[in-house]
Amino acid sequence: MLFAGLVLVTLPILIVYVLLQQHIVRGVTAGALKG
Repeated sequence: MLFAGLVLVTLPILIVYVLLQQHIVRGVTAGALKG
């Protein structure tokens, strides 16, 4: 039961982290190319 709760808490954080990471990497590459 504890594990299920842990997964429910961790999964959204992981998804947000991955999405943010991709966005940040794109922004950094775009900034590096421009500047």
